Amino acid sequence: TVKRGEKTIQTITLKNLLTMTAPYKFRSAPYTRFFSSEDWVMAALDLLGGRKPAGEFRYMEMIGPDILSGILANATGQQVLDFAREALFEPLHIAVASNIVLYTPQEHVAFIKKNSASGWVADEKGHNTAGWGLTLTAVDMAKIGQHGGTQLLGEGKTILRISVVDWADERLCRHGKQWEYHLC
Repeated sequence: TVKRGEKTIQTITLKNLLTMTAPYKFRSAPYTRFFSSEDWVMAALDLLGGRKPAGEFRYMEMIGPDILSGILANATGQQVLDFAREALFEPLHIAVASNIVLYTPQEHVAFIKKNSASGWVADEKGHNTAGWGLTLTAVDMAKIGQHGGTQLLGEGKTILRISVVDWADERLCRHGKQWEYHLC
């Protein structure tokens, strides 16, 4: 529910969420509040908005991407992992084991340190993360990279298009050069 007097949230677009230019109601990332919620999409929606206008870049690997995950689940009528299996992973012969639900801060830390996890991080309701948490092998990532810019599904129209973007621009990514896969 949009709070009375909240005007900023009315101007936020999908493009703002995709480009990390949506404003949020916090100064520093609210990891504890966010991850202790059983529904990360609703928690993300509660953090969206505030006093700053949309359009200013603010790196946030959660919140905006997790709202997009909720939008995709709502639009397709299935969890993101199930949709991705059908539309992306199975056509490329990639196996993603299952959802990985992290219940405690210690489980979050263990997941980040673990190098053998298999699956996709999700909240207790089954909403998959969108900005992190999908574990793939290097070979599986190469399969996705080989199909960069190509249409995987669709009869006469694009349902899923993969693009590989090099985010070396320091304004966009302060963590140095990294590759990100964007599913459109």
